[in-house]
Amino acid sequence: MTNRKRRVEKLETGLTPAQAILLWLHEAHSFHGIKEYARDPSDKPDSEAPIDKLTTQVADAVKQILKGQPREEINKAVRKVYRDVLFLFFLHQQVNGKLLTEERYYWTKWQLLNNELYSLLKEQALYRQMRWNRIKVGLEMPSGRRDRRGFRGRQAAPRHDLGDAGGKRRHRPVGDRELPTRRQDSIA
Repeated sequence: MTNRKRRVEKLETGLTPAQAILLWLHEAHSFHGIKEYARDPSDKPDSEAPIDKLTTQVADAVKQILKGQPREEINKAVRKVYRDVLFLFFLHQQVNGKLLTEERYYWTKWQLLNNELYSLLKEQALYRQMRWNRIKVGLEMPSGRRDRRGFRGRQAAPRHDLGDAGGKRRHRPVGDRELPTRRQDSIA
């Protein structure tokens, strides 16, 4: 074992619970996914499992710090760091599980709202197209009477331009066709 490896090992054994968790997270995040991380320890001994490794690291740190103290005091301190490191480990696991569950929930909710918005926008576009078609049909249809719903009944006889009838035009040109205008009699 090289000098550098011994120094790293000594540093790893002298960790506080928070430092041990951070080291474990750094190691876990070096994999490309959870499947790869879960598959990796299968060929390693049980002492290399995350919980065992974390508890061993913090226990060794406490034993090193309290060297020469009574055994009861050392055991009490070891149990305390076990609790601390396990609390942090399970806190991490619970928070991740909760976030993944909420992410699925919010993703599903987002998809539902996105579909509803798409339906509303499509409905609005169809409504606009129907209005445009109604206006367009109204302009293209020859004049005739309309009932109260806006439908044309029988078609009126076409009006003919009689020229200049008293200085007032009865028809106004629109495009290549002429549409009749309403005659407004002024009340004097």
